[in-house]
Amino acid sequence: MPYSTYILPVQRGKTFVCGNLNARCSTDPDYISCDNLSEYVNQIESDNDPSSPPLPRNTSDKNSNSFGSKLLSFCKSTSCLIANGRLGLDASDGRITFCNKKGESLIDYLLVPRHSLHDVIDNVYGKTISKNKNKCNYAIQNKWFSKDCRKSKNDFKKYRNEYYRGRSHIARINYVNARNKYNGVIRNAKSEYQILQADELCNLSNSEPKSFWKRIKASRNGISIDSSLSINDFVSHFHEVYGEYPKDDSSNEFTYSTEELPNISELDKDFTIVEVVNALSSETSEKLGFR
Repeated sequence: MPYSTYILPVQRGKTFVCGNLNARCSTDPDYISCDNLSEYVNQIESDNDPSSPPLPRNTSDKNSNSFGSKLLSFCKSTSCLIANGRLGLDASDGRITFCNKKGESLIDYLLVPRHSLHDVIDNVYGKTISKNKNKCNYAIQNKWFSKDCRKSKNDFKKYRNEYYRGRSHIARINYVNARNKYNGVIRNAKSEYQILQADELCNLSNSEPKSFWKRIKASRNGISIDSSLSINDFVSHFHEVYGEYPKDDSSNEFTYSTEELPNISELDKDFTIVEVVNALSSETSEKLGFR
């Protein structure tokens, strides 16, 4: 062969998977356990070395589903481990990540490569962030945030804290009900505020046109309409899309006879004083901008 083919090794980076996977894995292992394979094979080229089992995984969710089985198979085939229930403050119990009226479960996971399990302890789990207590950060309240919204928010925080402290069945039901009520109050407040704003603009457009356009211009102050595209950019773009300009072919031109043309002589006449007065009287002084 005149040419030789070289396969260069590619160095791959570390892959981390994090998110809601809808998987419930119970306490089933996410790695290949020791099966005494070393007695029959001299060298095992795999990250799942049975001689060094990973840290035990704890979980508060003892149920499993089909997505959990698929997730465990994925971990075994890719040498990834579930970090939940293994690292930091979550190592003792494997905390619940989702709850509703029907129950609670652990469905949000962090998957890390087996050889990088200990690298994420300080970066993800159990890391303490210091805050400056002397600096006051006041949240900017939205205009639609009413007293009912504030009351529902306080109730939501109250029942949420009770659920996190006790995690009882009654506390979970109260927490979910307060959360759903708070979300409903927020949606209603936003909808009512938008309706009021729309009605106010409609009234201003009829009664005070100047104030109406001031409101419109004020709402557009933060919108940038500048564009870096030039006319030549548009010309070159449409030239590439449609190709060359059509040739001047006299056979494709339309010809009209004087008999087919409409009579537009009336449009060439000057306006009369009566027509001007009638046009001005039909418009109100507000619409014309006079006071």
